[in-house]
Amino acid sequence: MLIFRSRLLKNIPFILYVLLFNLNCASVFNLNPDSNLNFEMKKIRDSTNKKKIFTHKYLKSNIKAIPLLINTGLINKDNSKFTEMQFRFYSKKPINYTKITMSNANEQIWTWDIYKKNRKVIQKQKYTIETYETRVDVMTSVLKDFFQHEPIYLTFQGKKTVDRKLEKKHIISLLKVLTFAENSSIEYLRLK
Repeated sequence: MLIFRSRLLKNIPFILYVLLFNLNCASVFNLNPDSNLNFEMKKIRDSTNKKKIFTHKYLKSNIKAIPLLINTGLINKDNSKFTEMQFRFYSKKPINYTKITMSNANEQIWTWDIYKKNRKVIQKQKYTIETYETRVDVMTSVLKDFFQHEPIYLTFQGKKTVDRKLEKKHIISLLKVLTFAENSSIEYLRLK
């Protein structure tokens, strides 16, 4: 009994350290209330290293098959939070779209006029990717409401007009990113 007591007394600092460390970790991991959603969010590599970007695992794994991504994260320069939409159009030849319209079953319509300087065109060997990004930081709750009213259609207008209907899995994934963007704290994103 005496040996056990002396060992216990010698290890009190270690035991306190372990307890305090575990309490601190628990509070860090609970900065975002929906922990299940945290595991579904994946980090995306930013080629410019200017942002720490997160999106849903479905969006990340199907990036070449879907016309709309929503990302959230931190801007490294000032640790400010952002949420952005990225429209992507894949085709053999670019349609040089100048307008994007997004509509839902509730007859809500969002329209973006796209100027050539804001649209990126990436030429691959067998296809072309036309992308356009826009910040939607303060519109996350409005967008969440918008995506509740399926079906959702995207229309790209340029040399020709192309309609895309978003799939159910895609819409659920977009809603999860918007929920994550609303609920995650800057501290949580900085540590993730």
